[in-house]
Amino acid sequence: MGKQETKPFRVLSLDGGGMRGMYTLALMEGLAKLFNPDFYAANNHADLGKNFNLICGTSTGSIIAAGLAYGMSCSQLEKIYTDECPKIFSHPRPFSKLGKLIWAIRFLFTPPADANYLRDIMEKTFGSMTLRDLHDKRDIAFMAATTEAVEFRPVIMRTPHREYGQLTADITVVDALMSSAAAPMFFPGYDRRKTNGPGRWFIDGGLWANNPAMFALADALHIADQNQPIEVISVGCCVNLERDQKDFKPPKNIPDWVCDPDIMEMVNTSQGYGGAMCTELFAEALCKSGRNVKFLRLPELGKHHTELSKIKIDDPRPAAMKKQRELALADAKHIYDRVTSELENPDWKLLKDAFSNLQPVENNKS
Repeated sequence: MGKQETKPFRVLSLDGGGMRGMYTLALMEGLAKLFNPDFYAANNHADLGKNFNLICGTSTGSIIAAGLAYGMSCSQLEKIYTDECPKIFSHPRPFSKLGKLIWAIRFLFTPPADANYLRDIMEKTFGSMTLRDLHDKRDIAFMAATTEAVEFRPVIMRTPHREYGQLTADITVVDALMSSAAAPMFFPGYDRRKTNGPGRWFIDGGLWANNPAMFALADALHIADQNQPIEVISVGCCVNLERDQKDFKPPKNIPDWVCDPDIMEMVNTSQGYGGAMCTELFAEALCKSGRNVKFLRLPELGKHHTELSKIKIDDPRPAAMKKQRELALADAKHIYDRVTSELENPDWKLLKDAFSNLQPVENNKS
């Protein structure tokens, strides 16, 4: 008999990007349906989270990551975005520069997005569950990147899957997600109202780790067995920007920096690429030292800047959400076609394996 192949330790890392979490969800759901047509012929909701050992996210990515670790399907999470985000982002930025300036003046002293309503939705979804409870429920590790606002320190809120996780194990899932998703300009800093644990005031983790793949890989190295292969799949929030040099107008003054939506795009896109680049180099170095580590950043077709401008990170309009879904499904089809045509590519095998053999979502997730 041949030697039995060791099951890999699988990691899913999800970028931040506000409303563009819709793209992330539609991309993963699209891939799952393409790889599992027979399953979806008989089931509406797939438990994708069950196929991973560790799920990590930043900001909107942390919300999706927690939902998948909890046992929700991509389509169930997508429904929350569709139904509830218009009430959270009830004052999205206008399109014109003058409109953006007026918008900025209007919200000089109050946030344009409703953090209280977001918290209500998170509480309805996760209740009083702690990160320890989340891990105990399904033995899936979870991480959310955030920023401690008083001393400007990076913080990762973890389930107790390693020693550092004990510091945040008893923080509620809601507190972890609200801390990770407190996006500057849209939400106020998040007050945990408690003194136990690492700090009280938090701001969005996208300030330093909008793509948290590197930190997810670092934790995987601590959790996985020494000889266990590690496979990391990183998913972005629709950031593959294409633009001619002549179309770019650099910020020149305070109103440009404050009101230009490209600034937010710049942060998300540069961190998306930078995080993927560093994680890929890290994985290659680990392989040279004898560890079996594979990293895959899901590729995206290029999007012209005029397309991306229609799906701003705070835009919950039905037309914007429809556009995100269209772009995500086009990317899913592009990836699937590459998987089926490049059969010898090991990256595609790890993706296909991670998104295959799905189980239906359990009805009772209490």
